[in-house]
Amino acid sequence: MFALVDASNFYVSCERVFRPDLRERPVVVLSNNDGCIVSRSEEVKRAGIPNGAPLFKARRQLERMGAAVFSSNYELYGDFSFRVMETLGTFTPDVEPYSIDEAFLVFSTPRPQDRHPDRLAALAHEIRQRVRQWTGIPVRVSLAPTKTLCKAGSELARSRGGAISLVGRSPEAMGAMLDEVPVGEVWGIGGASRRKLETRGVTTARQLRDAPDAWVRKTLHTVGMRTVYELRGVSCLPLERAPTPRRTMLRSRSFGTPVTDPTAMREALATHASAACRTLRDEGLAAQAVQVFYHTGRHGEGAHRSVSLGTPLRSPTNATADVVAATRYLLEQSWASRDAAGRPFRYKKAGVMLLDLVPADAQADLFAPQRPEHQRLYAALDALNRQFGRHGAPAVSIASTQLRAPGTATRWRTVCEHASPAYTTRFDHLPALRFAA
Repeated sequence: MFALVDASNFYVSCERVFRPDLRERPVVVLSNNDGCIVSRSEEVKRAGIPNGAPLFKARRQLERMGAAVFSSNYELYGDFSFRVMETLGTFTPDVEPYSIDEAFLVFSTPRPQDRHPDRLAALAHEIRQRVRQWTGIPVRVSLAPTKTLCKAGSELARSRGGAISLVGRSPEAMGAMLDEVPVGEVWGIGGASRRKLETRGVTTARQLRDAPDAWVRKTLHTVGMRTVYELRGVSCLPLERAPTPRRTMLRSRSFGTPVTDPTAMREALATHASAACRTLRDEGLAAQAVQVFYHTGRHGEGAHRSVSLGTPLRSPTNATADVVAATRYLLEQSWASRDAAGRPFRYKKAGVMLLDLVPADAQADLFAPQRPEHQRLYAALDALNRQFGRHGAPAVSIASTQLRAPGTATRWRTVCEHASPAYTTRFDHLPALRFAA
């Protein structure tokens, strides 16, 4: 038996935890550089403002509504996500984080006497209540025999108190529920498949479930047939207890203001390299090659240029200093400030990709330098980061700056004009209490 736990309007919910004054107020969270709306409260949804709407188009309507507007605070959201996943682990050790705001859980198949939907719905409500009590984040919980049915149940739970069980229901009751789910909302059915199905008269999840196998294979092929089996209660997608080992890792970001000097670009690349190396160490991986890229805007005035350049590393590494040194070398080999006509390049985005990832404990080159003191240093820094957040302890900030090196330019950083405090990871962002004398 699977469970899907899905946080409701996750970014907005995180912003509301430390701001009870926002609970009945419209709230939106913006994308990088405060460009578009990426998370909306229910009040904003009812007002008809779509997800992805540019802020400049929705600003006037949001002001009329008295909405609170926030820049994305991924430090806060990531920490809340970790807390939610930790809470889910108190119900079962088998937890698969699916995204920052979703996770699948697996439970042993309940005994026949325990399969009544109301009894299982009580478990869903218990999960929901504990997550809300321990983290402050509201979630929807659905129980079902398969992952695809869990996804459908999560949509149904919106109108059923936030918790539902599709386990133990009769075929007629299950069919009635699947009639409420549009075929385009079925997990695994994309836009092209939805249009194909709707032109053939299949508009609900129930109709797809009951379609003949031969027709499904011809129309949706093997992947579509797997989705149909899942809708019928036959599990084809097991819980992924360990993610598939990745072969590459990318960190990139658009600049808040265009970058025109190499010092700012060097710092930006070093910041991305540092973040990627932290993740490598967390996942027990090492990189064998590094690639950097940066480019100007594709539209607008000025000269246009796009750079992508890579280099192998002497031996597999996850040491920040090694990767930062490689990014500096690649930047020195490729940097240009102006084109042949003297027009300045105004770079809008940059990133670092780590390639050919291998386990960090894999056999290294016999002639590769052994630096146990570096391993101890990074282990200590990572431990402090996990405990206090990357900005929570001065020692971590100083050490990271020395490793990243080299410049103090910060104009390239993402625009965050509406940023909220990182309440859970920075001591200096904790709310202050003042007592009257």
